Amino acid sequence: MIESREFARRRQQLMRIVGSDGICIVPAAPERVRNNDSHYPYRQDSDFHYLTGFPEPEALLVAWRTGRNGHRAELFVRPRDPARETWDGRRFGVRGAMARFGVDALAVLVLVAISLLIPWNVVGTIWQIYGRTESA
Repeated sequence: MIESREFARRRQQLMRIVGSDGICIVPAAPERVRNNDSHYPYRQDSDFHYLTGFPEPEALLVAWRTGRNGHRAELFVRPRDPARETWDGRRFGVRGAMARFGVDALAVLVLVAISLLIPWNVVGTIWQIYGRTESA
């Protein structure tokens, strides 16, 4: 099992490339529906997994530099939902993910627009993964 320090090191390495005025947005892979109510086995996006280790769908990593050798990483995840967990399996939720994945902050995914009160006044470049679609 890879420790959270290693994921933080990987994110820091990426932030050196992004630069002091950039922000990086990396989404998790979506779930793929096989037929009606049956899904294919889930496989996390390789880039997202490399940077976070987080194994669930419907998540988003937002990271930016906070100085020469520092960065901030926020992970947006699905909330715990006992009714859905009966069918889909247990979720980490905000508390579980915070304890395990070593990011600076976590929030429920629906709060992403509100929580993106990042220092936009200093953001010059937004780095985002393109070219991946729902039907891939």
